[in-house]
Amino acid sequence: MMSLLVVSGMTLIVISGMFMNKVKVEPGIKMMLAGMLMTISSALF
Repeated sequence: MMSLLVVSGMTLIVISGMFMNKVKVEPGIKMMLAGMLMTISSALF
């Protein structure tokens, strides 16, 4: 169960990273999104 959460979290991070690379986002917003993703992923681990 935990491994499934980890895999889905990693997939979410990769997809959002590719999405943010395609769409030019302001650096502040990108950092905020990265912080939120890291908080969510650390909560899963």
